[in-house]
Amino acid sequence: MRANRALTTVNTGRARARAARLGLVLCLVLAVGALTPGCRPKAPEAALPPAQPSDPPSPTQSTTPPTLAAEWEIVQRLSPSAPGFEPLDGVIPFAAVPREPVAGKVFLGYWNLAAGTVSFDPVPLFRVKETGGRVWTRVLWDGGSRLGVITEPDALVPGTPLPEEPNPAFAVDAVTPPANFYGDIAVCPSGTGELVVLDGGDLHWGGDEPVHLQNLSAEGKDPAGQSYPLGISGVGFPASLSVGNGRTEAIVFVRDGSGVDEGRFCRYVLEAGCLKAHASSPTLPVQFAGAGPAFGRAGNRVYVAEPAGPIRYWDIASGEIVTDEVLSELLEAYESAYAPNREYSNPPLLYGYRGTLVAVYLPGAYDPVLDASGSEINISLYQTMYVVALRDGQVIGEAICHRGKLIVKKDGVVTQEVDLAPEYTGEWQFPNAEAPETP
Repeated sequence: MRANRALTTVNTGRARARAARLGLVLCLVLAVGALTPGCRPKAPEAALPPAQPSDPPSPTQSTTPPTLAAEWEIVQRLSPSAPGFEPLDGVIPFAAVPREPVAGKVFLGYWNLAAGTVSFDPVPLFRVKETGGRVWTRVLWDGGSRLGVITEPDALVPGTPLPEEPNPAFAVDAVTPPANFYGDIAVCPSGTGELVVLDGGDLHWGGDEPVHLQNLSAEGKDPAGQSYPLGISGVGFPASLSVGNGRTEAIVFVRDGSGVDEGRFCRYVLEAGCLKAHASSPTLPVQFAGAGPAFGRAGNRVYVAEPAGPIRYWDIASGEIVTDEVLSELLEAYESAYAPNREYSNPPLLYGYRGTLVAVYLPGAYDPVLDASGSEINISLYQTMYVVALRDGQVIGEAICHRGKLIVKKDGVVTQEVDLAPEYTGEWQFPNAEAPETP
């Protein structure tokens, strides 16, 4: 019964459960596609020693790279010339999506890290029409003027409800992914009509399509999309996709294929139309059982969070794997105080915005329901969410949404405590398209 109840909780648990199937794949040939037709992949940069274990596989040379059968599409554009807003220093925007995967309004929030306050725009970002069924919504955002919106209905909902009534400040693109896209990463860069996808391909589910980059236009699929094999063995999982400043960086966690959950982060940079392999991380173990890991990037740190254990990151500049003791201890303290009983174990979602890591933790917290003798006969799930922002390993803000109350902290001191309207208590989805930085 508990498993059935868990299916009706937070949408991230549902996504992670499906993503966990990735761990069943036994073999993968990984490929990355160039965004500009005609690019010839380059060898790894000369400064790197050739054929070292720390080097990622080089893009396989090919004079006729295959054309991809793209399955992601932009099917609707609303207010494409919307001005957006100028990002403010010390303020992180986010989308408050209904916690239960149901249709409804999505609101824009502002987390002022300098003041230690959270506020909301009363004008919704957009609305997803009620259909009588459940709809899971994901916002693809770089924090600028353009939003990509994925709305995935349950099988019983006829058709896919599209976003409507956009906030006049934002362009809203309705994005449709392939049926099994869990683990893929997509970015809608502001100021463009493109959709950039780090697509795991059919290999998630035992097929033979390689992982690749795709560049799709607002009108739909780009027939010039291409794929370049990387020539590796093992199982690969998209970990991070960064787009901006004329660069696209794709980071993939590649398991070694030995059957043990060990692997390394491999980094590829697409610049001036050509792809280059860069140095990769040392080998590290990652748990793929249960809900599986969550990946994210902030600045030059590529993070991995697992269902259990500490948070770690690969420092691209130093090449080291580091345990983030601060974040790990904060999550443990939050669990003890606000979620002592959990229906399931899942890692926090990890977002990167202008060098700041934002971790959003939504545990399946519950109260036991007891009978007259004091025996547990059922459980009652309740809403609780912990959001913490870190820069360069230092905590710069905390926010807790617990049973309808918002508590905001700065430097460990409560700076705001208010009752939160139900429409603001859902999952907070932050920008997650960190601009690439050169170590």
